Amino acid sequence: MKRAVKKSRPLVLATGYHVRARPLWDGRVDAGDLKLKVLPFENDGERHQRFLAGDFDAAELSLALYLALKTGGAPLAAIPVFPNRRFRYSFIYVRADSAIRAPADLRGKTVGVPSYLNTCGLWARGLLADEYGLKTADMSWKVMRREALAFTPPAGAVIESFAKNGDLKSRLSSGEVDALITPDVIAERGVRRLFSNTKEL
Repeated sequence: MKRAVKKSRPLVLATGYHVRARPLWDGRVDAGDLKLKVLPFENDGERHQRFLAGDFDAAELSLALYLALKTGGAPLAAIPVFPNRRFRYSFIYVRADSAIRAPADLRGKTVGVPSYLNTCGLWARGLLADEYGLKTADMSWKVMRREALAFTPPAGAVIESFAKNGDLKSRLSSGEVDALITPDVIAERGVRRLFSNTKEL
């Protein structure tokens, strides 16, 4: 009598929809004996929510979200794999005609971000603080979307939601905000990077 072989279920991994993760979900990476099923998501928020709801075994998480979850005692473990690495000097934008020329000029200004717990924003706030002496409370913040989890803002931080619909670029162009910190590349007329020498930095 043959013994039934128990089939192990695949390990389900949710990733972002970007070029660094593509080899995982288009089959170019051989996972060997690991039965790996990879699901790419264009919407980071949906991926995060579904992972936290238990839909996947593992997921690419925003560093900022992961740190906030761990601070709150979430039973998560990170592995040292970084599929999305970028230097964030090049993701701080102002209007082309803006008088803001240096980080110090951001003091007292309003900065638009997709969300406060956004990894690009976390890195940019860190470099503005560590390298240029700008604290989070030195600027006011406008966010596009609600956070994935409740968190306690830094002391003195002013964080508000935009009152109506619209994208970040149009809000910068209209003067609703003085600067943007966003993971999206903005290569349009009327907008420039705060730092022109981003590769050198």
